[in-house]
Amino acid sequence: ETNTEVKGYEFVSSTVSPTNGKVTVAKDTPAAVNIKDVYNKIEESADETGDLKITKTIDGTNITREEFEGALKFTVVGPDGKYLDKDGKEAEDGHEITLGQFKYDETTGEYVLELKGIAVGEYTVTETNTEVKGYEFVSSTVSPTNGKVTVTKDGAEVKIKDSYEKTTTPSTPSGPSNTTPSTPSTPSTPTTPTTPTTPAQPVEDVSSGSVIKENGELLEDVSYGFYGLVSMIGLAAAAVAVLLRRRKLK
Repeated sequence: ETNTEVKGYEFVSSTVSPTNGKVTVAKDTPAAVNIKDVYNKIEESADETGDLKITKTIDGTNITREEFEGALKFTVVGPDGKYLDKDGKEAEDGHEITLGQFKYDETTGEYVLELKGIAVGEYTVTETNTEVKGYEFVSSTVSPTNGKVTVTKDGAEVKIKDSYEKTTTPSTPSGPSNTTPSTPSTPSTPTTPTTPTTPAQPVEDVSSGSVIKENGELLEDVSYGFYGLVSMIGLAAAAVAVLLRRRKLK
């Protein structure tokens, strides 16, 4: 018999026959080993109580206590399946205790909640929320592993340690500038083109009968100009007058 311990009972004695538990099994000869254990039931007094201590530690850099105290939550369930509040009193099902209801120890940096004078028996402590805004949950260590302890008159303790890392918030890109774009300048009014100068009238050379420009460039060569024609008419008239005078004298 490798174990004689039974929860709730006190082991008194054990009798084994044969003494060392050894027998010889032969053909057609039955063999037997007899073991007799004696126990006394442990009668727990209804008034027997103990204390349950819950220790919470937060590991990480740039930790802000206020953010964690309002976010982390726990439940404590007793041997009768009832939930307890921060004072160890019976509460409604699902009742949660916040980290802010623990006492913070400035020396150790630990949060401690002590439920004093509670009935002895098995209790389960569960951390129901580990999420904290602005932090990344890394890991959790619970001792005992499942958060279950047996409270005796000597008390019991559950330790929980969580690790976090501060998350970095990406910078918000700057928005477009609110500067009003400048008004484009009004194009200048085009200048009115100058009126071309009227070319000078050509000048007639009376003596030669040639027409020339003001700059002396020969424009046209003619045999007689206007004034030359008048002179010829005048000479003809003078000649006629001379002939008529001569006829009168005769």
